Amino acid sequence: MHDTQDAAPALPLSCRQWLQEHAPSLDRSTRHAGALLPLFARHGLLCEDATDAQALDAVAEVSAHSLAAGGVLAAQMSFMALLRHAPNVALSEHLMPALLDGSLAGSPALTPAFAHLAHGTALQVRATETPRGWKLNGAVPWAVNLQHDGHAVALPVAFEGMKDFCVVVLGSEESGLTRTVDPSTVALRGLRAAALRLEQVHFREDELLHVEGSQAVRQALPLCLGLQCAMALGVARGALAAREDSPAGADADADAPRLHAQLAEQHAALADGFQDHRFAGATPALLKHRARLLALARTATRAERGENAFLAEGDGAAARRVREITFLSLLRPASAASASSSSLSTSASQP
Repeated sequence: MHDTQDAAPALPLSCRQWLQEHAPSLDRSTRHAGALLPLFARHGLLCEDATDAQALDAVAEVSAHSLAAGGVLAAQMSFMALLRHAPNVALSEHLMPALLDGSLAGSPALTPAFAHLAHGTALQVRATETPRGWKLNGAVPWAVNLQHDGHAVALPVAFEGMKDFCVVVLGSEESGLTRTVDPSTVALRGLRAAALRLEQVHFREDELLHVEGSQAVRQALPLCLGLQCAMALGVARGALAAREDSPAGADADADAPRLHAQLAEQHAALADGFQDHRFAGATPALLKHRARLLALARTATRAERGENAFLAEGDGAAARRVREITFLSLLRPASAASASSSSLSTSASQP
């Protein structure tokens, strides 16, 4: 059984200090986004044999300081998990060292696959057979962790003549694969989110990660939802800690023990569910955890702002956490519940 006491930060002090110092920049710009993965690698957060429960704890701890940083870590961990469970062992062994040392960013761009399986929408990347092999064309409207120093992206691709789609991994150096400029979003710009376009990208068989894409997505979904839960948990912890450290914190501590207890309960249930594999295919249970943690995070951010809500609407940490929770709320996993009983799969947005 996981410890029911809400976990204390386990991040090394220098890592916590760096995240705290650069959290405003990671929210408002991409200036320091490229430093995140090497930072995580130096402090042992990118671990090949980490369990899902350990990955959730790491993402929650990072998200308590910066949700943009937590989202980058979640994307990297999700991509590495896809590789670990893939039949293409050679591709996994080729990419994993660079993912582990932070020199290569991984982007699990599976949102189109989740939507396809839940609603039957057409995949936006298609493979056409030519006399010289396959060519990929299409677009991915949203992907994160597309670092300029180099990234690999996992794409669901519909191949002509195949009933199921495949998951293909492409590197940023591929001819015909382009990423749009970073969108001018109001927050979380350190996620390095952008759209991808594919024009006559040559497909090599060694880039095929999963030939049965629907099975790969089913395997990926619990961790995707779990990482969203962890990000909400982290933001809630960050808001509570900030409130308690503020001059007015003592006046608002009446609800703090209750919030801490509720967060600890959700954290323990989440960790236990992944440790004993109860969440494999249990999308409704994960969606309930996500909803509860988002509600707790909203309560914690309101407590952090307190009576100074008007002043906190500026660019301070309290206002940043409000934007972070708004972002998490906009991820739409609701269709996962309706699709979870289908013979195909379930649906959710990735971290």
